[in-house]
Amino acid sequence: MHNLKLGLGKTPYDVRILSLGCGSTGASYVKTKHLKNPDWGLYKWQRYLISLVIDTNMVANQYLSREILPEENFLRINAYYKDESAPEVLRSKKLKIDVVDPEQLKAIKSYANDIYQQNKSSILSFINNL
Repeated sequence: MHNLKLGLGKTPYDVRILSLGCGSTGASYVKTKHLKNPDWGLYKWQRYLISLVIDTNMVANQYLSREILPEENFLRINAYYKDESAPEVLRSKKLKIDVVDPEQLKAIKSYANDIYQQNKSSILSFINNL
């Protein structure tokens, strides 16, 4: 990198990012077999559009952070709601952007606690090495 100073007046070695995601359903994933028909039009894209906008921004930020920062200066934690370890209610029911279903909210909170417990040592290690 020609100029190692970022907009903060720091080098990438001076910046550390702990990125905590809100979870993902993978709803923006479009199977290759569906892309073979070039006539998608707006109607077919509609169901993916919101997730694509949100997920693309998230993935782009992760990618750029990992490219710019040293590996030990970036930690990303994110739940995947379709993972086999996720509660059944999150895997089997469609999640809306603004979840209001009490059963899903309770499951999200429980799963978030599980994800934290699974990553607790990594998170604390990352924070304590500031």
